[in-house]
Amino acid sequence: MKKLAYNDVNIADTVVALGKFEGLHKGHMLLINKVLQLSHEAGKQSVVFSIDMPGTKRIYTIPERDRLLEELGIDWNVTCEFTKKFAAMKPETFIKDVLVERLHPEYVVVGNDFRFGKNRQGDVTMLQEYGTRYGFEVLAFEKLREQGTIISSSYIREQIEQGAVDVVREYMGRPYSISGIVQYGKQLGATIGFPTANLIPTEEKLLVPNGVYETRVTVNNQHYRGVTNVGDNPTVDADHKIKVETNILDFNENLYGTCLKIEFLRQIRKEIKFDSIEALKNQIKSDILEVAHQ
Repeated sequence: MKKLAYNDVNIADTVVALGKFEGLHKGHMLLINKVLQLSHEAGKQSVVFSIDMPGTKRIYTIPERDRLLEELGIDWNVTCEFTKKFAAMKPETFIKDVLVERLHPEYVVVGNDFRFGKNRQGDVTMLQEYGTRYGFEVLAFEKLREQGTIISSSYIREQIEQGAVDVVREYMGRPYSISGIVQYGKQLGATIGFPTANLIPTEEKLLVPNGVYETRVTVNNQHYRGVTNVGDNPTVDADHKIKVETNILDFNENLYGTCLKIEFLRQIRKEIKFDSIEALKNQIKSDILEVAHQ
């Protein structure tokens, strides 16, 4: 997969998905799978054109999204930051100067509520009109519903913020996850008999609430069960920095400097400040036993 900013790209014979694609949820996957299908059938290049909104916490960080798009088999990952300049672009200019002149699509795949251009003046009808003029076909998908709920990034964001990772898993089609390099911590877990692999989440990452979660841990393409604490360790730590600390079941290797993927399956409990280290140890032991017996 090749990744370029939209103003650096010039490719031909493409099938393009347009959108924000922040959550890469089941609704987004309808569009992306259609792009992959059409590009394969027509012998074209698959393109995901992502419009990134600055300053918001992200369900997937940009590196996480990039890895997933590559795993899906997308040929071109084209990115566009929603700057003041881009926001002021007329919709006709976007179609002619970006979509047509830089991407040369045969098909454009969007959600039926897709809006673009200055003051959101562009819509699917405009895309279709210009498609007739410039020779590309527009396929517009309705929002996906499951059990009466519209699947959207905003809904999934709400569920993440509530810690409802089981609901998130259902509507995203995969678990909410955090990826990163294992960092050196204060060794507090090891000193009480429960060593952890520690990740420091980036500022842009949307986090679940502080608490303890059943997780699946991927290390070098191998999967393990885990118990993950998200929080600031109020019983033993006073720095109040949010950390992601995972006890990996049946695993004893040194992971410092290794990339981990932590997938959140369900919330076990909220984070608690215990009266003693012994009480903390007993609760951790109980959490691990609960996951081990699943």
